[in-house]
Amino acid sequence: MPSTRPPSLYELLGVEKDATQEELRAAYRAAAKAHHPDVNPNAEAGKFGKIAEAYDVLRDPDKRRLYDSVEDGGGGGGGGSGFPGSTARGGGGEPFERRWEDFYGKFRRVLHTGPRTAVSAW
Repeated sequence: MPSTRPPSLYELLGVEKDATQEELRAAYRAAAKAHHPDVNPNAEAGKFGKIAEAYDVLRDPDKRRLYDSVEDGGGGGGGGSGFPGSTARGGGGEPFERRWEDFYGKFRRVLHTGPRTAVSAW
């Protein structure tokens, strides 16, 4: 039976894991153009959004480092990739969209609330 593992962020952009920022930018622009609904009316629904989110994570060194640690099996949590109910490379458990929403949602919360710091009493 073929693997049903969802594509990694690197696969969505069509780059290797060690891609430079320039390679990421060029791959993003090409993929975005190919999958943007205004440019390509036959584009797969939702693919442009996934490509944009992938680039948003991979272009930021801190987000990329965190993504790589989760994808490589670090980052804590029950499953090997850090997503609930997943195996080491995402072969089982919850659907990719749900795991991605969980993963990306955590980034958004951190970005909007900032790091937690102790408040000193005056």
